[in-house]
Amino acid sequence: MDESFSNESTLSLDEQQTIAKDLEDLVGTKAQTTPEQPTAPALDQVAVQDARSTERLLEVVEERSKTRVLFLTDDPTQATADAAELSLLVELGAVFDEIHFIVMHSGRGKEQTERLGSNVFVYHVYGRYRWSLVASAKRLIKEQLLFNGVLRPDAMVALTPFMAAQVAYATAQTYKRPWQVHVYKDPYDPTRIAADKRNKTLRNIANHMLHKAYSVRTNTDFLIKQILLRAPHLSDISTLPRFYNFSDFVRGEVKTDVHDTYPQYRFVMLTETTYSADSPLHDTFAAVLSVLRNPRIGLVVIGEGGAKRLFEEKVRLLGIERSVVFLTKPVDEVSLFRSADLFIATDTSAQSETTVMQAVGAGLPICAYVTDVRNDLFEDTVSAFLVEERDSYSLGKKISQCINTPALRVQFAERMRDIATYRLHEDRDTFLQAMRTSIEAMFSSENDKNKQP
Repeated sequence: MDESFSNESTLSLDEQQTIAKDLEDLVGTKAQTTPEQPTAPALDQVAVQDARSTERLLEVVEERSKTRVLFLTDDPTQATADAAELSLLVELGAVFDEIHFIVMHSGRGKEQTERLGSNVFVYHVYGRYRWSLVASAKRLIKEQLLFNGVLRPDAMVALTPFMAAQVAYATAQTYKRPWQVHVYKDPYDPTRIAADKRNKTLRNIANHMLHKAYSVRTNTDFLIKQILLRAPHLSDISTLPRFYNFSDFVRGEVKTDVHDTYPQYRFVMLTETTYSADSPLHDTFAAVLSVLRNPRIGLVVIGEGGAKRLFEEKVRLLGIERSVVFLTKPVDEVSLFRSADLFIATDTSAQSETTVMQAVGAGLPICAYVTDVRNDLFEDTVSAFLVEERDSYSLGKKISQCINTPALRVQFAERMRDIATYRLHEDRDTFLQAMRTSIEAMFSSENDKNKQP
């Protein structure tokens, strides 16, 4: 037997443990005989709200099921304290993960950021020229909404088809995000263009951006027609959901009675329409022409659009200019609806049903062209007068009957109140979910666009 081997095998126990410890230290392993390492001292506990006060306003959240949306506008009136658009965005915070709203102001000013609610952020940027306004908005996006090269919002919505749409499109292209354009006013309105030569440039911008867009939302069917004439490629174009707000019309205060405003009329008819060349207002005039020969009967028209002068000229030619009053929105609709004597509905578009519902809430007797919605709500001659679309002759006869039969108007008004109480309901949550669905449709529209050859 080898002597060296024999000597190693006869090492004492203490010597073997010393060699084992040296080997463990050499390879960095932890031996069972190694003393327990001391633990790190406990950190002081800090309240969440105190910790957030020292961190960035926005943090990265890994898991979520709601979309973050960036809204943009170059119309600062949409961001005033009493603006319907701003109020809606705050409410949409309940159905989206985050709402970011960039408001682009023409001129000079100090940029500022506001936080409205827990997840709604408003950013104000300024620029003296159109190009500098666009540049300012792009810069803000990079400074405030970019995290490690990743854009925080999942989608963009331009609330105008002008500079806001330019920023939304550029951002979508750069960061591979879907985008959508909302159009609330007709950019092709000749009256608007004639009023300010700068609107011609805005019209050209809108035309260019709508050709780039693949998802568009409007507030009227009329605007859809106008846009499709210039951008027929659009497949995802529709009206935004509408919230039927009846409470004001059911219980609202009449600030000014329409009979006090127009004392020359003892009987006031009311209609709401769009001032356009193909407006159903033509049918309304055909139906009421004979009754307006009576100077004590008047028609108040509430409308919006660029062809108002066309109808002013038409009533002059018909000889009824003293019996017709044209109003342009916004107006005190609650007072008008609650104090008028009869509502005439020749418009059969989807958005016209909102106006009909308001008349119902106000208890205002109705003579109307029939639609599926109206046919479901009303019983002809019992709760309202309904005639087939384009039958202005029959509508005129029904209007005359309603004017000459006070008891019938009382009956209609009572039935309207019953319908408002038992058939119509306000559900704001459903409306907000419908808005979310309409906006998020841009994701599928983007996929359809990418599949095109």
